[in-house]
Amino acid sequence: MAILVLLFSSMLFVLHIDQVEANQNSSIPNPNTLVYVTDHQFSTLDPFSWGDPMIISCCYDTLVSYDRGRVDRFRPLLATEVPSLENERITADGLTYRFTIRSDSPLTAEDVEYSFERAMVYNSWIILYPLLGVVSIVERFLNGSEWDWTPAVDFEDIDNAVETEGNDVVFHLAKIYPPFMHHIVSSRSSIVNKAWCIEHGDWPGTEEAWLNYYDSYYYDESPLHSETPGYGPFMVESFIDNKIVLVRNEDYWRGPARLERVEIRNINDWNARKQMFLEEGRSWEFEGTADVCSVPEENYSELEGVEGIRVHLGLPVLLYSALDFNYAIANNSPYICSGELDGNGIPPDFFGDIDIRKAFAYSIDYDTFINEVYAGEALHPASPVIDGLQFHNPNQEGYIYDLDKARHHFQQAWDGEVWAKGFNLTLVSLDLEDEPMWGWSDVHPLWRRLVEILKDTIEAINPKFHVTMKYTELSTEFLDELYANDIMTSFISFSTEELPDSHNFVAQFMYNYGNESWNSLPQFFQGYKDSTVDSLIEAGMLTIDPAERQTIYYELQRIYHEDVPSIPLVQLLTRHYQRDWVWGWYYKPVVGMDFYEMLKGTCQDATRNIIRHVSDLVDSGALLADVGDSLLFKLGSAIYLMDMGDMSGALQQMSDFIGQVNASEIPVCNGDELLALAQEIIEAFPEISLNTLMARALSPSILVLGGGLFIATIILLMDRRKMKNLKKFIKTEEAEVRVSIAYIFLSRLRESKWNLFKRKKESE
Repeated sequence: MAILVLLFSSMLFVLHIDQVEANQNSSIPNPNTLVYVTDHQFSTLDPFSWGDPMIISCCYDTLVSYDRGRVDRFRPLLATEVPSLENERITADGLTYRFTIRSDSPLTAEDVEYSFERAMVYNSWIILYPLLGVVSIVERFLNGSEWDWTPAVDFEDIDNAVETEGNDVVFHLAKIYPPFMHHIVSSRSSIVNKAWCIEHGDWPGTEEAWLNYYDSYYYDESPLHSETPGYGPFMVESFIDNKIVLVRNEDYWRGPARLERVEIRNINDWNARKQMFLEEGRSWEFEGTADVCSVPEENYSELEGVEGIRVHLGLPVLLYSALDFNYAIANNSPYICSGELDGNGIPPDFFGDIDIRKAFAYSIDYDTFINEVYAGEALHPASPVIDGLQFHNPNQEGYIYDLDKARHHFQQAWDGEVWAKGFNLTLVSLDLEDEPMWGWSDVHPLWRRLVEILKDTIEAINPKFHVTMKYTELSTEFLDELYANDIMTSFISFSTEELPDSHNFVAQFMYNYGNESWNSLPQFFQGYKDSTVDSLIEAGMLTIDPAERQTIYYELQRIYHEDVPSIPLVQLLTRHYQRDWVWGWYYKPVVGMDFYEMLKGTCQDATRNIIRHVSDLVDSGALLADVGDSLLFKLGSAIYLMDMGDMSGALQQMSDFIGQVNASEIPVCNGDELLALAQEIIEAFPEISLNTLMARALSPSILVLGGGLFIATIILLMDRRKMKNLKKFIKTEEAEVRVSIAYIFLSRLRESKWNLFKRKKESE
C-alpha cells in the first residue's frame, strides 16, 4: 500500500520536473531569454577584425579554449585534444603543432586551414606573427615604418604555414613561439565555414585572388560583418544599432545551449540600465528586464543589499599598473629644476641609483592608496606577472610601506649626498577626470592620489626633500613632447593583454627594446637596461617546456623585486552583477561571458544542469557509470530536499557531492566544472527568500508528493517489520536509507524505470 502511494505521488512529481526543465517559471521574466545591458559599443562580427570577442566567441568555435576562467590552462574544443610535448602533438623543436579535428562537428580540417589562411590574407597579426614571423601593415606603421601596402609575405608562405593531413591540421611556425596557444584561443582564430564564405563573396581560397583581399580593413564589406554561418553555440538573429540578438543553434555539435535567446544592449546611460536591472518604473516592461548588468565602480553602492541581485566580488582583471622611473631625463626637462644634485633639483640620471628607486618603493602607503582610490577592490602585485597568469609566483616578496626602510635607502642613495643635500623634483599628474583618453582612463584615478601620497611621505622623511605636483591634460601635443624629449621624471604605465602570456607582461616592463617598438611604452621612456634580464626574457621565448619557463619567470620576478625597474602599484579587481535567477556564469577575464553555459531558473534548475553534465560524462566514457549513478543520486536528493524546503539537507547533499567529485578520478577540466557549478548553488542558499520557499512548498506537485510521503510513512511506522521488508526489497547499500523514508524512495527510483533524474536518451 505504501509503495503504491509513493509511486502515484512520484508520477506527478516527475511530471513536475519535466515541466520545470522546460523552464516556464512564471516568476522569472522571459525565462528562456537572457538580457545583458552594458555600455560597451558593438562593431563588426568578423572574427579576424577588432570585433567584440565575447560576441564572436558565442557564434564561433576555436580549436581549443581556455579552461573556464583559467588563462593558464587550456581544454579542447573543435580539436580532440590540446597539443603538448607529452602527447607529441608539439614537436620537440617547438615549430610544429598538430590538431585533430572532431568528427562530430560539421566543421572540417579544410575549414580550419581556410580560416587561418583567410586570417593571413586579411593581414591579421594574431596569425601572421607566430606563423610567418611578420607583423601587419598597421603594426609596421606604428613601429615607425612608412605606410606601405606591399605584402610582407608571399602566398606560398601562407599556403605552407597551415596544411591538412586527413583529419589533422598542422601549423608550421616561423620560429619557436611559446605563446602560440594564446593565439589559437583568441576569438580572432575562430573557425569559419569555407563553403559559406565563398558562396557569400569572400576570398575563394586561391592564390590568384588573394591580393584582391589582402589587407582588407573595411570589415563592414565582409560577408561576416553582421551575419554568422551558424556553426557555433549561437547565431546572430539581428544586429541593429545598439542591440544584438543571438538565437541558439539547435544543431550545435555539443548540444543546444540552455538559453534560447540572448539579447545584448548597449545603453550608455547608467540610470536607464539600472532601471531595467531593478525593474524600477514601467519602461522595463517594454524593453525587457535585464538579467545581467554592467555596473560602473562609482555606482556599486547603489546596489548594496538589493534583494534579488547576486554580486560576484574580487575578480582579478589582467591589467597591471606600475610607477616607472625615467633613467635618462632630458637635460632641458622643466621637471628637474636645477638639473643638479644641489638641493634645488635632481640630475637627469637621478633614478639610475637603485637606493633611490627602493626608497620610493618603500614610501608608498599601498593600503591607503588602494582603499582610497579603489575602495579596497584592487590587489597590490609584486611584479608584472600578476595573479591569473601562468608562472605567477604567489610567494614572491613585494614592497610594503615601511618608513624606516625608505629612510635607510634615502641615506644610502648617491653615496649619502641625497640625504645631505636634499633634492627638488616635479611629479606630473595627468588630469583625466573630464576627458580620459584611450586606455588611460583605466588608471587615471591612480595618478593624482599617488603623487599626493609620495609628496606627503617623502617630504616628511627629510625637510630637505621637496616634491612639486604639476597637473596637465593628456593631449596629443603633450604626448608628442613627451615622446620627443623624455621630459618626465616618472610616470604611471599599465599593461593589459589580449594574449595573456607572462612574456608579454614581463617584456613590456623589463626588456630593453630601445626606441623602436611601439608595443613597449614604459621602456620607450624608461631606459632600463640589464643584459642578464634581456637574456632571461629571450630564453623564456626559446623553450616551450613549462618547467623551464617557470624557472625563468620566477627568476625574472625575483630580479624585478630586487632591481626595482618600476614600482608595482595595482592589479584591478572587478565585480559581476546578475539577478539571482541566473546560473552557470563564470569569470572569463579575456573573452567575457560564456552564454552557452548559462541558464535562468531556480536552484533546482541549476542542479539539473549539473545532472546533465554528469550524464554527459558517463555517456562519453569519461566517468564510470557507478560513480555517475552515485553522484546523480546525491543531486536528485538535493533537488527533492530543495522542493520540500529542507535547504540544510540539500546543502549537505551538495557538500557530499563535492566531496565525492574531489575523491573520484574525473578529468581535471570536467571535475573543476562540476565543483564550480555545485559551489555556485551552495553559495546561493542563504539568498533564497522565505517567500520563494513557501511558493515552492505549496506547489501542487509538492503537496501531492508530500502527502504521499506522509501517508506512506504512517503506514510503514504502523509495522516496523514492513520497514525491514522494504529495505530488503530495495537491495541498496546507500547509507541514506537509514536516515529517512525519502532517501529510501529516491534510491528505489534510481534503480527503477521511474528514474527521477531522466538520463539523457541514447541517440538513434
